[in-house]
Amino acid sequence: MNDSSSFIDSSTTRNGGFVNWKWKFGNTDSSALQHPNHLFSSSDTFQIYLGVTDAKGCEDDTVKEILIYPLPIPNFSWDTVCFRNNTSFIDSSQVDSNWLNGLTSYLWRFDFPSIVGDSSHTQNPQYKFGSHGNHLVTLRITDSKGCSDSLIDTTYVRKLPLVDFTSNEICLGDSSLFVSNTSSNNGTILVKQWSVNGIIADTADTLIHVFTSCGLKTITLKVIDSKGCDTLITKQVKVHCLPKAEFTFNEVCLNDSTQFQDISTIGDTTISNWNWSFGESSALSNSQNPFHTYADSGKYGVSLSIIDHFGCRSDTIDSVKVNPLPSFSLGPDTNFCFGNSVLISGPNRMTSYLWNDNSTAQSQLISSSRILELKVVDTNGCIAKDTIEVVVNPLPSPQIGKDTILCAGTIISIGPNISFSKYKWSNNDTTRYITVTNQGIYSLTVTDTNDCKSDTNVSITYRTDLAVQLAPFSPKCVDDTAFTLSGGSPINGVYYINGLLAASYSPSNQGVGTDTILYVLTDTNGCSDSAQTSIITNALPSVLASNDTSICKGDSTLLISTGASSYIWTWPTNNISNSSILKVSPNSTTKYNLVGTDVNGCKNKDSVIVSIRVSPIPNAGPVNSICLGDSVKIGASGAGAGGSYLWNTTASSDSITVTPTLSSTYIVTVTDVNGCKGLDSVDITVNPLPNLSITGTTIICTGSSTTLTASAAGSSFIWDNSSTNPVRVVSPTTNTKYFVTATDGNSCSKNDSITVTVNPLPTVSLTPFNSVCINAPSFALSGGSPAGGSYSGNGVASNQFSPATAGVGAHTITYFFTDVNSCSDTAQKTITVTPKPTVTFSNPPASCVNAPSFNLNGGVPAGGVYSGVGVTGSSFNPASAGVGTHTLKYVFSDANACSDSANASAVVNPLPLLSISGNTTICTGQSTTLTATATGSSFIWDNSSTNPVRVVSPTN
Repeated sequence: MNDSSSFIDSSTTRNGGFVNWKWKFGNTDSSALQHPNHLFSSSDTFQIYLGVTDAKGCEDDTVKEILIYPLPIPNFSWDTVCFRNNTSFIDSSQVDSNWLNGLTSYLWRFDFPSIVGDSSHTQNPQYKFGSHGNHLVTLRITDSKGCSDSLIDTTYVRKLPLVDFTSNEICLGDSSLFVSNTSSNNGTILVKQWSVNGIIADTADTLIHVFTSCGLKTITLKVIDSKGCDTLITKQVKVHCLPKAEFTFNEVCLNDSTQFQDISTIGDTTISNWNWSFGESSALSNSQNPFHTYADSGKYGVSLSIIDHFGCRSDTIDSVKVNPLPSFSLGPDTNFCFGNSVLISGPNRMTSYLWNDNSTAQSQLISSSRILELKVVDTNGCIAKDTIEVVVNPLPSPQIGKDTILCAGTIISIGPNISFSKYKWSNNDTTRYITVTNQGIYSLTVTDTNDCKSDTNVSITYRTDLAVQLAPFSPKCVDDTAFTLSGGSPINGVYYINGLLAASYSPSNQGVGTDTILYVLTDTNGCSDSAQTSIITNALPSVLASNDTSICKGDSTLLISTGASSYIWTWPTNNISNSSILKVSPNSTTKYNLVGTDVNGCKNKDSVIVSIRVSPIPNAGPVNSICLGDSVKIGASGAGAGGSYLWNTTASSDSITVTPTLSSTYIVTVTDVNGCKGLDSVDITVNPLPNLSITGTTIICTGSSTTLTASAAGSSFIWDNSSTNPVRVVSPTTNTKYFVTATDGNSCSKNDSITVTVNPLPTVSLTPFNSVCINAPSFALSGGSPAGGSYSGNGVASNQFSPATAGVGAHTITYFFTDVNSCSDTAQKTITVTPKPTVTFSNPPASCVNAPSFNLNGGVPAGGVYSGVGVTGSSFNPASAGVGTHTLKYVFSDANACSDSANASAVVNPLPLLSISGNTTICTGQSTTLTATATGSSFIWDNSSTNPVRVVSPTN
């Protein structure tokens, strides 16, 4: 079809040739040429008519059938790949199913115009394009009838992502930072994979790596973009070897200078910086070989940090010892009192001692004032010295007067005539002067500023004591009567009130407070004695019985008494109470009298009047019933103009709106303008909402349905689609929320909802299958995507396809896949099982062992392969095979790659065992008889005689 068919006229005539031709190609097309060409545009069996007219006007015609085959239909698909990867091409060409014309050849051209090496003859080739972008690909197919057709299509090869990275200067042991610089025309970069010396190290945007050895290192960054295209870059970086920090030093005494000597070794380059830390605060240096003087002795951690020209660093630390100077002290300057001495000693374990008086002893005993200096040397050769001043102080000389005789009760002060630093009396007093009230010998030890001490004493004598006493007075109230002062003994003394001579005491004149009473008696020696006490005059208590008040009838009020410690209440009904707080609830206006007594027994009084008011009558309304979550308005009355309301909810209006969650009682207090109150209440019954729930499968797959069931005892239902059936079947195509309302016998309603999630079906595909032969072994089915599904169909068991079980023909293979959401879908493709070709092999003719090689041609269909003893290619060599019957094999593979074989026998006969007998020596003119002998054989001599016996008469 679509090829130009050439028709050759082979008509004959004896009438001088033909003058006219008439061709008909089927129903309509015609030609008058002798040898026409015709293009058939469809496949079918066509009647070809040829009518001819010769030179004599004689006519004849003929009709022949011609079979026009359909063209094969080329088609193919490919996978879009990344540059430098193979593009897989899948042939999906077809032939007309009404014609058994299998495809016999494929010719692929992978670029247009073609380049060398860009073709393939396989059915499903792979090809690696030399550049990214679009490429023209041509497939030309030819069927078993020689019909061909071509298809040109454009494939696309994705660009590889761009990859690069930068790094910092790298020193051994440092954290090296590698920063990626990547992009892709295919989308985002999904994967970044860093490798160090071929070992994967990280998958982050940046690589932080610590190298354990120096030298050249291989860093590879591989990236994969969102289309799966990957590329990599490999660079070699130099990891610099570190310098090695080392130093030496000398050991010194405190205050001497320590010298540090750098003996560091270099790494890959010279050292450029030295940073010393001498172990003291802020003690640093940048010199290569510094000196340092330590402020104190001890061991110091000295660190040296060196940095070379690559910035590579090495640190070391060592312990430097600074020997202390001999640590000793002769002690603080000392002084002592005359008559004492002190031992001054140098430190132990010194190698030498030298005093400023040229003594070399370790210690000296000192009893006179002087300044001493000692120089010592320790085992490290370190020198130290110290001085001490010794002062000897004179003793003090205190004077406290002569011995003395005094009147009893006389108070005298005694003490030294000059001041000292410390005093210690025999009565343990430590002041300079002491007050003497008892007779005896008083001793004093004084200490001067030098801590030197001395003693003295004095005798004090008292005459006999008068033993004056005054009895105490009891407390008085300010309203008590006046009385004569008494109680002093011995008698005949005089009294003083607050220092004023007096004979009697008047509480009202003295007033509230405490007064001092002094009794004084003088004897004949002029010695006096006295005694004193006090009189307390107490004020009357400020008794208060509360303010006059008014209450509502039926109410009570508290009368609170203050100002005293005990109370007595009295009122007209002859009642009495001794409580400080009196709770009263009179039916009429009443006066309450109060007498209070304080802790001193002083009394006072007060009174209070309690008046009675009329209370309001409240009304809070009837009982109400509501549903849980509803609100209700309740109100009260009875407060009158200017009155107020107070609910137990703290609301203060005459009506309130409440939303109780439980059955509740609401109490209102009604207060009129006089403050009188009345109480009333109203009960609110709260009915529960229906216990509504929705059950059913809430996760389904696209195309599925689910049954939702609303449940609530004793309730009716209505869904958001107005359905009143509690059971609802839904088939949503997207995630959908469904609402239902339940109403119970109390007309209480509750809403609920349930969301049905619709998971999409998995996208299932199945790649086409190649045709297989009936005798092919079972094989595992593949090509289903996503992986993990199962295969079914004729000839399929446990995902294995058996061509023999399926039989010849086209079979539908179904791939079934269920995803993690239990959603399933299928894909189908046809697999064709082709029959084995019918192969025969006729026996070749028997041959003699010395026969020449001959071609084997008994295999049908032609084009197969011969094998067996003596066979080379399609030629049989009797001599190579040898005498005997040999089994030869013929194997034929058809256009579907199906094959079968047949055997034939090749007989190779041995040569006859020929002998000629007769007299072989004769005389000239004689004859001889030659007899040929070979069992079962015929003979022919060189004179064409076939008789085994031949008479010959040779002349020579």
